[in-house]
Amino acid sequence: MKHLLTAILFFACLASHANDRKPFHVFAVSNELDSINGTLSITFVYLFTDSIMYADSLAVQLPFPDWQVVSAGSLGGINFLPGDSVYRTVVISHPLDTLPFYAQTVSIASYPLAQGKASQTPLVSGNARIYFTPYNTIEVWNSAEYANLKRYWFSDKGYKPRVFVHHDSIPASNIPDTFVPTEEWQEDFQVTFIDGLGYAIPMMATHPDSLRDYVWNDSTRADGCGATYKRFQGTVSGNIFTTFFHPFDDTPPNTNLAGLKVEIWEQDDLFFSIRVGQGVSDEQGNYSIWVNTCQWVTEGNNCELFIKVIAKNDPYDIKGFTGCWPFLFATVHVSPLDVSWPYNNGSPLNVNMPSEFIGDESHKAVYLARNAYRFFNESYDDFDLPSHLIFKRT
Repeated sequence: MKHLLTAILFFACLASHANDRKPFHVFAVSNELDSINGTLSITFVYLFTDSIMYADSLAVQLPFPDWQVVSAGSLGGINFLPGDSVYRTVVISHPLDTLPFYAQTVSIASYPLAQGKASQTPLVSGNARIYFTPYNTIEVWNSAEYANLKRYWFSDKGYKPRVFVHHDSIPASNIPDTFVPTEEWQEDFQVTFIDGLGYAIPMMATHPDSLRDYVWNDSTRADGCGATYKRFQGTVSGNIFTTFFHPFDDTPPNTNLAGLKVEIWEQDDLFFSIRVGQGVSDEQGNYSIWVNTCQWVTEGNNCELFIKVIAKNDPYDIKGFTGCWPFLFATVHVSPLDVSWPYNNGSPLNVNMPSEFIGDESHKAVYLARNAYRFFNESYDDFDLPSHLIFKRT
């Protein structure tokens, strides 16, 4: 019998941790700027839990080379004591003609003084998540509130043209804050995609008994779907990967995510989608899933596909979830709705999905937990770990 191994990841949801020995915590102050004018201000709050003194300057890491730090404040010359708190504002300039479509990260780091000299390694850093909305405001989020939003944030796939979307046309998630699933199907949330948004919106799941029957047998049609349906079938393939922070490498290599559950979903309309296939990523992070589904003829000659990557490994009963979405059994990553599968008269036609970067810490935790289980309970000759993620037996 395989051992039960549950990986539970709580991140960024609590402002303090009882056993955390860091001398201070850094959080961005969430707010929304009502205009985009080429200058962005982000305020960080420092909460000190120990006595410490810092060098003069604060280091700021920006997402693009054409963004510039106008001012960043200083912590130098002050001997901070437990219980102290200070605010520092970072002012950034950015071009107006290349605004990012996807959410970005701005990081701030502080260098402690030791024997009168500044350390070469920041002791603590904090992040702010920045999103230029399609209705021309700027959202600034700290990590906790960003993760707690009822949004499926898309991974940054580079430049994408921005499209104006009126704020009133964006629906809010109908998942109650107090919702707690009691059955697994309740976690199969519907997903709403709005062209121009850098995220998808989760909606309450549809009960399995109310789902339409997509498989029809009708001899009057060559594809066997029935007079009002079209059959789409073929293998849907793709790759999922991530990166792991490495203290000695500013650009850690990509790591393929093996052993994660991948689901193929077909979007019917704004508020309705259905799972049409599922599988598990292999040791190279690849998945190949056979899909055979029927679609209403009124939906046209293309089947709109997206994937959900679940922080879950069924063979070892490993699940990863954040403390920010307490109604989740396992954290879900959703890809953009950017693949149209053309109708092929009912005959098989394979589909290649774009490679998908997974930044969620819970997915990484499941991947590492699976590898750890296999390493210590099975022959480690059966699989290879990336060189920067080597386990050592003791």
